[in-house]
Amino acid sequence: MQNWLQAGNGPSGSGLVVLMRHSDEVTAAVLALADREDLLRQAVTTARLARLQSAITSVLTLLPDD
Repeated sequence: MQNWLQAGNGPSGSGLVVLMRHSDEVTAAVLALADREDLLRQAVTTARLARLQSAITSVLTLLPDD
């Protein structure tokens, strides 16, 4: 890992995938370097919609049944 930080060697393909799995920042950086910000925007939008749906569901459970 120290070599990565000092730009001595980069991660292997499988090592990079593991990093991306555990770090949103690494994933965003890789997508930006690959000129695929569209995928990043799509992932962010999907996550926001899921949080919104969860929040709406939570609020609906608080409403009285009529």
